[in-house]
Amino acid sequence: MDLHAIRGDRRGTCLLLTKIIVFAAVFSVAGDILLRIWLNVGELVNEEGHVILGFIRKFHYKYLLAEYVLWCALLFLILTYGQKIGDFVYRWRYVIALSVLVLCVLLDISGSSIHAWADWVETDADGVLLGTERSIRSDEWALNTAFAVSQTTDYAGSAFSYYSDIIRGASTDTFIVYGQPVWDIAEIFRPFHWGYLLFGASRGLSFFWCARLLALILAAFELGMLITGGRRLLSLTLSGMLSFSSMLQWWFAINGLVEMLVFSFAAVVILHKYMHTKRYGRRVLYALLLTECACGFVFTFYPAWMVPIGYVLAGLGLWVIISSRKEFHFEAKKDLPIIGLFVGLTAASLAYVLLYRSWDTVQLTLNTAYPGKRLQLEPISWDNMGNYVANLFTPLRDMSFTSNNVECSSVISFMPLGAILCVWGMIRRKKADSFAVLLLAVSVPLTIFTFVGMNETAARLTGLSFSTPFRTLPVLHLLHLLLLFRAVALMERSMPRPAAVLVAALMDAWILKMAYGCVGDYLQPEMLALAGVILFLMMLFLLRASGSVNMQLLLGACAAVAAFLGGVYVNPVQHGIEELTGSTPYQMVQEVVEEDPQGLWIVENTAYPLTNLPITAGAPTINSTNVYPNLERWELLDRDHSDEEIYNRYAHIRIDLTEEETKFIEGETPDVFSLQLNYENLETLDVSYILATRDLSGYSGNELKLEELDHQGEVWIYRVDYIG
Repeated sequence: MDLHAIRGDRRGTCLLLTKIIVFAAVFSVAGDILLRIWLNVGELVNEEGHVILGFIRKFHYKYLLAEYVLWCALLFLILTYGQKIGDFVYRWRYVIALSVLVLCVLLDISGSSIHAWADWVETDADGVLLGTERSIRSDEWALNTAFAVSQTTDYAGSAFSYYSDIIRGASTDTFIVYGQPVWDIAEIFRPFHWGYLLFGASRGLSFFWCARLLALILAAFELGMLITGGRRLLSLTLSGMLSFSSMLQWWFAINGLVEMLVFSFAAVVILHKYMHTKRYGRRVLYALLLTECACGFVFTFYPAWMVPIGYVLAGLGLWVIISSRKEFHFEAKKDLPIIGLFVGLTAASLAYVLLYRSWDTVQLTLNTAYPGKRLQLEPISWDNMGNYVANLFTPLRDMSFTSNNVECSSVISFMPLGAILCVWGMIRRKKADSFAVLLLAVSVPLTIFTFVGMNETAARLTGLSFSTPFRTLPVLHLLHLLLLFRAVALMERSMPRPAAVLVAALMDAWILKMAYGCVGDYLQPEMLALAGVILFLMMLFLLRASGSVNMQLLLGACAAVAAFLGGVYVNPVQHGIEELTGSTPYQMVQEVVEEDPQGLWIVENTAYPLTNLPITAGAPTINSTNVYPNLERWELLDRDHSDEEIYNRYAHIRIDLTEEETKFIEGETPDVFSLQLNYENLETLDVSYILATRDLSGYSGNELKLEELDHQGEVWIYRVDYIG
């Protein structure tokens, strides 16, 4: 028998046993710390008995143990067979992504919090498979998803119309503001809505969620490959830290944030491919794809994020052009027509939507009291540079130090470590890096706007007046994360262990200090300890990752833990939309709409989100969320325009019938107002039906009659008959 073979087998066995022991020890300690945090904060289970943190909706230790074992097994397999697994996944990544998408759509899987409707309507459905719904994400389940479902209804023959008569109970642009699926040529720039057009509401929602997540992961990975010079493990870690960041997951389904990043990252990668290929057939294809990305980005139409992300995109685009100029083979006779094709198609597409189809909507929106005239120039505290520390625990424990879990979400960036390492690296190499120089340059106005402050003139000149410091902050974190991975990729060798430990420890202490200054007592001692360990290890492995695959693997493992804590656990795994379409009020409204799809509705004596329920069944509803104001309608009740400042806004609207004078009442937040409506003014608004949460029979009189059509539980439906 070969002695060397025996020794080799023994070494392999010892290595295998060592990995098992290390994993068992590390994850036992981590699991114990997490359990202590869960039990100490006393908020593991909410009022409905749902687990706030984790994939298991009902709290059972056997499920927790199963999840723990699965984690150990998964990471063990990755480290043991990582090379083979990695090569296979990398080679077939697009096929795998497409297969996952098909499977998820077939199974009707999404990350929607649509089960939150169960707190507002009578329903027996429960589609939550893993995790828990997030009621605070009402902009997703009660607005964006409700609007999308309303687009699929066809009782009046207007399914997927560009201008819907259902939302607001009046002709409403459904493409440009809170963009919804429409049958229009412009929908070519909204690929994630195609599922609604092809598969209907439920599977359309599944396609919308899953396709965007997979596209984001792939686009961020490909960008990472450019930034890191083709280092797969670093690129995968970067993709995971971005895609499953707290910011992306809490804001996942609204305001076009995911789409902005997908189109931005993809555009940078496509531009790079354009400049590195000499095949003009491909250059034509890349020009068309760049048009898709450019228009898709603009049509998200949320300037508060478009502007700061646009700064980052400009820096990345210039970097690609500068760094690729030597490899770029330019032939004026061929390239100028292709560039002209891109410019012409992009300009024509933007003009078609913004100037032809949606010009009035754009003007109305920009001239609203909110958000059109919003101007927030007051800077925020430098301590917010460490706000992402708290993001590790927001899926577990609600936050109120600034606003809520959503508004305070961000990206783990270790700002300003990336900038420091980039500058240090350039000085040491005595050579400028165009990536670092350009991103540092575009970070200057963003940093000034966020932490120092700008006067109104400077803010308008830079375009940052369309944003706010709190919207710009997470984009700054994203930018610094890109700088950090670039700095690590350009290191000629890993930082020596003592130096890496010292830098990581100092940065960790400083970050925790800033985090505590930002969130105060929200971070309890156990939480600070766990966050400190995770962030220290991530920084240590980053600083040591340049020339070591093992360090990159350990970095990925720590990043995965952080991603699960702060991002993956945010949204549930949900099946279908039965919580909404199977609810009693939905079915009550649907029965009436089937008979009279044109009748105008109001929702009375209750506020958002119930004001958006009738539109999901196809009922044109006056006080469904007005994403831009219907000035002509409200001026019927406000002849002298004295209350225009109240209703000239994006708003959730509560209507209460009364015998008193009709008046508009300002809400507690900028996106809310109430209408105290004299019952005789129902005819002024041409109301045909009322969905109410109280008995309104007392309002029948000489002028009108309220005929009760249905009454189940706490919900009444009335038809309004006008006498004479």
